[in-house]
This record gives sequence, C-alpha cells and structure tokens, in this order.
Amino acid sequence: MDYYKTSGIEAIYLLGDFGVELKKGHPVITELPATLKTGDITCQGLPFYSGSVIYYLESALSGKTQVTVKDFGGALVKLLGKEEEILAFPPYRAEIENLRGIEVVLTRRNTFGPLHELPKKAGSYGPFNFLTEGEHWSKEYVLYEQGLLGEVGVKGREIVPVVTNS
Repeated sequence: MDYYKTSGIEAIYLLGDFGVELKKGHPVITELPATLKTGDITCQGLPFYSGSVIYYLESALSGKTQVTVKDFGGALVKLLGKEEEILAFPPYRAEIENLRGIEVVLTRRNTFGPLHELPKKAGSYGPFNFLTEGEHWSKEYVLYEQGLLGEVGVKGREIVPVVTNS
C-alpha cells in the first residue's frame, strides 16, 4: 500500500517462533528463548507476546495440593493437573490433584497497545490513548509485566517452575 502524509500508520504484526529484544528502545528479532524463569517475560525475549505461557514443575506433585499464586501478570492462571483449575479472582488459590504445571494466560495489552502511553495504566482506553505526541507520550515502550511474577505457595513451601520452549 502507498502511504502518504495523511494516511496514518498501520501496525504490522509478525507471527512465528522468535524472540524480541528491546535495544535502545528499538525491537530486534532474536532467537526464541529456550527457557523462561519466574519473573517478567517482557525482559526475557517476549515483550509483545500475548498468548499463554506454561510453567512446568520439574516433577508433578502427587495427591491433592493447595496452591496459591501470589503474583502474576496476565488475565488469569490455570493450574494443570488431573483436572484444570482456573484462578481468575483473588485470593488466586485452589486445590488440585497431581499438579504438573501453571499456565498464565496473558493479556493483549503488550501486543495491541497503547504501547507508548504514560501513565502505564489508565481507567479506560480509547482513541486518545494512542496519540503520538504530548505529555502522555513516551518514546520508550511502556509495557505491562507479564508471566508468573512471584512465588507460588504450595502447602507452605515455595516452588519455582520453569517454562521450556516445547
């Protein structure tokens, strides 16, 4: 398509198995990370990713276990075991049998934006949030933290799951 001064800019979305690193505020395509640690995935090669991330335990916990997810960035959490348990509301706690993983379903915010607005969180969003100038514009990307951000409580102890590219 031909673009003119009056056209406005359309976003382009690339799909595939790759990572992205922000270098001096510019996105650079990299290899897809082989593993992710607990913490913000936007700093681990997935700043604009908006699917879901599954954190697997090194070995499944047998029997019934009460799990509390204390801090995550996303829409909701699924506990994966014999059945699935969805944690969508505080206190983000459920009992599950044979826990083997924790899935964080991410939001679309870091993909579709607004990606340059200050402050980061607004009470509501509309066309005015996508301006490209003024006091609420940031040249740097303003991203929400995503993924399993903090500890997971399991029967009074902490587990540290790891997600692998599989």
